[in-house]
Amino acid sequence: MGSSGINAEYMGSSGINAEYMGSSGINAEYMGSSGINAEYMGELPQGSQVLASLEPADAFTLNSSNSWTQWPSLNASFNVDGGSFVHGYYQAAGAAGDSHVLSKMFLDGEEQVQTRSIIGNTSYFLNAGFGAWDLAPGSHNINVQYRTPGGGSQDQGGSDWQAHALYVWTTPRVGC
Repeated sequence: MGSSGINAEYMGSSGINAEYMGSSGINAEYMGSSGINAEYMGELPQGSQVLASLEPADAFTLNSSNSWTQWPSLNASFNVDGGSFVHGYYQAAGAAGDSHVLSKMFLDGEEQVQTRSIIGNTSYFLNAGFGAWDLAPGSHNINVQYRTPGGGSQDQGGSDWQAHALYVWTTPRVGC
């Protein structure tokens, strides 16, 4: 298969197995009724840098005012030297209070439309968003906000299914 490529094979009534086998990549398998298993099998490219890795375990209750509110602890300030792209990813999962939960990321105070997420009228939520930017050198900030008319809460430590996280990292420019 070489140093990079995709291997896909049909596994009968069980499903499909597809693998990326480069120096970094993703292995994803569909195994019929057993579900999907996805696993990251590599490292960031050489020259990349993790700028923020926030996985807070604090307890909180969602603000039910249905107005945009800073997600607790999902706020990262960082400096960029230049010569790289900046990527941001957030995810939050918790109790939705039988309502809907909306979320989005802000970069330097500006809403990043591509990061909007919504889950509606349910007991539990999972919201996520991703963005990638070519930023000028200097100081920057990424934060995540949400709104909901429901309550919902996050237990201390997140129990075994609740979480909220924000990751920010760079990758070098290649061939630009």
